[in-house]
Amino acid sequence: MITEKGTLIVGVEYKGKTHRDFELRPILVEDSFTISDSEHAKRAATDNSFNGIVTYALRLVKLGDIPPKEITPNMIMNMVAIDLDEIMEADGRLKTTIDSFRKQFKATPQSGAGSDENGVQRGASAEDARSGSSELAGSISGDQEPAAGEGEEVQGEAATEEISP
Repeated sequence: MITEKGTLIVGVEYKGKTHRDFELRPILVEDSFTISDSEHAKRAATDNSFNGIVTYALRLVKLGDIPPKEITPNMIMNMVAIDLDEIMEADGRLKTTIDSFRKQFKATPQSGAGSDENGVQRGASAEDARSGSSELAGSISGDQEPAAGEGEEVQGEAATEEISP
């Protein structure tokens, strides 16, 4: 599994020892189900910040010698803010690594480019694939790169041309 390692500045006290080294894994689909089935479900559903804390608790596969099952949202909420910043920075590096895989995949010619082995357009729903609306689905899911001038600066100047759908 892809992970990102880091070191907390202050660390977490657990059983009389300070733990600083950590390892963070990517978000899994399973995480949302784990949260919704947990004691934290109600608060996590209405508080995005708390949901993020609960998710970090699930994603920390290592925090010093603390068993992963003992890493709790409460433990993270009681960290010094600079330590949470370290975890968030590791999360950013992890996302960059994952994005690099996406870019490599897009750059690699695939047989039936744009379709999986069943002929369904990646990033499109089954209905989109049947109706031929895969371009729209791709733009909604972010699978398509923006054209030059769309929402980005061009040679130091903001693009002024509006493009209508």
